[in-house]
Amino acid sequence: PAPAPAPQPRSRTGPLSLRSRILLILRYVGRAAIWGFGIKALLNLPRVLRTRSLRVLLKRDQFSLSAFLASFVALFEGVMLLLHEQTDLDPKRRAAIAGFFAGFCFLFYRSTGIAVYVAAKAVEVLFRAAEAKGKVKALPHGDVLLYACGVCVLLHYAVIDPAVLPRAYWTFATTVSDNKVAMVNRGAWLDIGWGSPVP
Repeated sequence: PAPAPAPQPRSRTGPLSLRSRILLILRYVGRAAIWGFGIKALLNLPRVLRTRSLRVLLKRDQFSLSAFLASFVALFEGVMLLLHEQTDLDPKRRAAIAGFFAGFCFLFYRSTGIAVYVAAKAVEVLFRAAEAKGKVKALPHGDVLLYACGVCVLLHYAVIDPAVLPRAYWTFATTVSDNKVAMVNRGAWLDIGWGSPVP
């Protein structure tokens, strides 16, 4: 009998070819760009209705979220594919490296809210990973403690330097404090350079 053919090495890209994966990434990038433009368009819809002009949708700021989402997806998926093809790293390490490079996309959309959210989630993920490996002990109600620390930092800035807070954060601070942070007399620290007007 004829010898059995030698087994072919399995492709690192799995069932999809490299070309198919690149095309899939491009589709993801296009979808992210459309979603970003659509979200900004909905946020600017009241201004469009008020001015009765579509020029608002053609301003540079309108494309900031679209550029951020598209570049984030492109960098993350691109680096993931590159590491998948050229290295033998496990998926978690590939994702960590890709996420690091994708983080530079915040240059397109400098949102304090998104940055704080991502930072909080990163701390949570790292803590849970260390907990799963037994490097740290389980912290009861750790999510509540993390939320409380975040609110403490927010209220600290609301009292000391409210001008650095986005409008939504200032509204949250005044709501949870029953408008007490807006009633603080900030004249006491004007002489030491901490004076900050209320947003």
